Amino acid sequence: MYFIALIKNRGYSLVEMMVVVSIVVILLSIAIPSFQDDFRRQRITGLSDNLHFLMRLAKAQAAKQNTDIFVVFKVDSADSSQWCVGLSDSNINCNCNVQNSCTAENVERILESADFSGVRLLTDKSALTVAAHLGRSQDLTIHISYGDKDAKLKHNAMGLDIICSPSGSLVRYPKC
Repeated sequence: MYFIALIKNRGYSLVEMMVVVSIVVILLSIAIPSFQDDFRRQRITGLSDNLHFLMRLAKAQAAKQNTDIFVVFKVDSADSSQWCVGLSDSNINCNCNVQNSCTAENVERILESADFSGVRLLTDKSALTVAAHLGRSQDLTIHISYGDKDAKLKHNAMGLDIICSPSGSLVRYPKC
């Protein structure tokens, strides 16, 4: 008789469902800020890695084509979260906001703020010329930030890049 009573009462009561839903809401409210922090960190490290790749590509293209290569930075002076970076083998004044303006070997090479939403970029130069001979260029510093997370890419005249985190907020890069 007791066994039959258990079979007839299958399912969950409203109170049990409310307890489960409240536990899920509490766990999500704890986890979401952590995920947002991870997204910020990933956007900054992603842009840092892409900029590092673009600098290495410029050096390789200069050697391969035996010509100067230009890395052009366009940053909105009113809003540093609106920017683009382009690579060109023919035009130091290429505009990475204009389609096919920044190309190397007829391939468009640009990084845009739209792909790294909310990330701010500041640089001390509007363009960098990478010389065909030994891939040398000028010193350049690029500051990248998003909220309390930040990174700095230092490019020296010998063509070497160092990425670090001024605040130490990115575990992947050493503190500057």
